[in-house]
Amino acid sequence: MSKQTVPVTKHADPVKQDQWLCADWHRHAAFDFLAPELVNKISHFDAWPHIEAYAQIFQQAPLGFIEQDSEQLKDCGGYERYIEKHNAIPTRPHNIHDFMNALSWHHFPISKMALHHKQSEAYRQQQQSPHNRRSPLQNACTLFDECGVILVSEQSDFIECIRHHNWTELFINNRTALEEQSRIITLGHALLEKSLKPYIGMCGNLIHIAANPQMSIKHIDELLAQIIQHELTNTGQLHPFPILGYPGWHPQNTSISFYRNEDYFRSLKL
Repeated sequence: MSKQTVPVTKHADPVKQDQWLCADWHRHAAFDFLAPELVNKISHFDAWPHIEAYAQIFQQAPLGFIEQDSEQLKDCGGYERYIEKHNAIPTRPHNIHDFMNALSWHHFPISKMALHHKQSEAYRQQQQSPHNRRSPLQNACTLFDECGVILVSEQSDFIECIRHHNWTELFINNRTALEEQSRIITLGHALLEKSLKPYIGMCGNLIHIAANPQMSIKHIDELLAQIIQHELTNTGQLHPFPILGYPGWHPQNTSISFYRNEDYFRSLKL
């Protein structure tokens, strides 16, 4: 099927205008979780679609998308308050970061709504505080929303290695087991954006789901939403994770020397 030509928004966001995705944009392992039918749908476009078309592209998203108006966003008090008021996701046209956010909303609708509700609840509590400062919960939700990574595995040894930054044990000594008995999934849209051009230094903020790594994304979304809703309270619950160390995520990580980069594979600071 030939690529379809779509009308391009006349006035792109003046802050940032990105090129449309290249043909093999989803080649990195960070995008392995994407639904094939969605990838196929996106591949038919040869230019940026209108924001109005996002509802048809990202049909699993629980809310619609609306072209972001910076003044309205400011008047509402920010992203979360805008969503509450307009029941839609503010999205900049021609913007890769926001496009990746739409990808995340499509695949993790329950978890994204859980993050949104937690942020909104925290904001209301913040408004009642005499200090009016961002809470640890707000920071945790923002960090996970932007750079969140999910480790799905029934093996508790893996998450213990991650907690203690024991990267040699995790990525070298347990490499085969890690490949066979775990799965890494990227939820954070900033991390997805970075995965278009991966670089040493990319780091995710990880939540562990103790479950079968072969389960569906829908089921993973349901379990993750429960963790967000009932357990996530601060950034200390998110584990820094040098994601390019995971098997298959960097072409050089089959070599032991790759993991000797202590600036990337950092030991735990005591």
